[in-house]
Amino acid sequence: MTTATHRDRLAEQQEEGPMDLVLDSLSEDESVGEDEVLTETPIPSEHSTASFVPDWPCSPRLVASSGNNVPSRLPMLSPDAANYARWCAWSPDATMLATAHADRTVRIWDSAAFLAQVDDANTSVVAAEIAVADSITDAAWWPHGDGRKLAVAAPNLPVRLHSLEAPESGTGATITSAAYSAHDERSDTLASATALAFSPTDAAQMLVGYTDGFLVPFDLTRPGLAPHGSGVRSAPTRAASRKLGLYGLVSSIVYLPGYAAVASASYARAIGIYDARTLKVAHVMRGFKGAPTTLAADPATGGTYIAAACRAPSGDVSLWDVRDVRAPVWSVPRARPMNMRTSIAWATPTLLAVGGCSVRGNEVWAIDAATGSERHVVAASSDGASAAAWCSVSNGEWWAVVSGERRTSDPSADRGLVQPEHLDNGVRVWQVAGQWTWA
Repeated sequence: MTTATHRDRLAEQQEEGPMDLVLDSLSEDESVGEDEVLTETPIPSEHSTASFVPDWPCSPRLVASSGNNVPSRLPMLSPDAANYARWCAWSPDATMLATAHADRTVRIWDSAAFLAQVDDANTSVVAAEIAVADSITDAAWWPHGDGRKLAVAAPNLPVRLHSLEAPESGTGATITSAAYSAHDERSDTLASATALAFSPTDAAQMLVGYTDGFLVPFDLTRPGLAPHGSGVRSAPTRAASRKLGLYGLVSSIVYLPGYAAVASASYARAIGIYDARTLKVAHVMRGFKGAPTTLAADPATGGTYIAAACRAPSGDVSLWDVRDVRAPVWSVPRARPMNMRTSIAWATPTLLAVGGCSVRGNEVWAIDAATGSERHVVAASSDGASAAAWCSVSNGEWWAVVSGERRTSDPSADRGLVQPEHLDNGVRVWQVAGQWTWA
């Protein structure tokens, strides 16, 4: 299929709305053939009438900065240059920015206060801090109501849903939390959460991913241990999971509301598409050279297009059409594969925001979703070398970027990384020039 055709299909989907799929679950003895094609049935959908159109000849403007380093709360991570950032995300209403760091802390930044400073290491704009007992594996804002709830996952710990009450004058935010955990029958231990997502259509549902392709749906109104048997795996046995190709750690989960489906990425270098109601595997997307660690479903089409970012050894970024999972629409390599998760997100209906780009991994790019070929540099780390692995975009205009890179105990794996004393582990916000248009 030609590039023009893909661009036309993307535009048509955004105008007509998402499509419904009939997901026929696979049995444990079945596998998906390379010629598998999904069927489609149109369903009605509502659309936003406003959209942001970037003006790329104009350079994005740095509007806020935490400085080069965020102070660590753990002495073992001193100096602060070791406190690299792992993740960031705007709250649904963009009044808060959450960032996760190597010191096992999630920081909640007050957007209004943060945007009032530029190149200032003052961290007084942090409205709240959430300390976690282990390394943070994933986090997500609850997309319903006032949006002031944040779920955080970590190994060997329950997933905690933190509710942030609006701070009173002169005080920080009040935080309460509820815990959700699952028992792994195979190992007879508390399962370690590695990915999570909230249902965009059911405000009471959260889906959490674990190892061995283990997925557990939680009812947010009922905290505690998930009922026995509520979790499902891609297949009943490890052997069957390996045959299916979904036996690895679950690295990312996204809902496909237009298809009543869920996509789950695996370190087994595959993506499974599950029926959202039964969590039975319907299709498997293969052919990745590196493990897909981050997924992003196109919100304008209800998840017809899924963008995936892979870690080393390939570091590829690709776009997939769930109606035809035989091969990606396009796939492009990043110049430098990274040894940690990097972000990919839909910045606008036609643009993808991708972290960890350039030969040093220190840039965030806007990539044309239709072709994967047209690219614009939106942001870069301040020293021009430290990785800019993660970004979050609000309405296409505001780009939050966090810097830093995980280091390992293997010197060969860290070869070529910036020396610790020169690392930039800051939090910054960039404003992209452009115009708002209304249909």
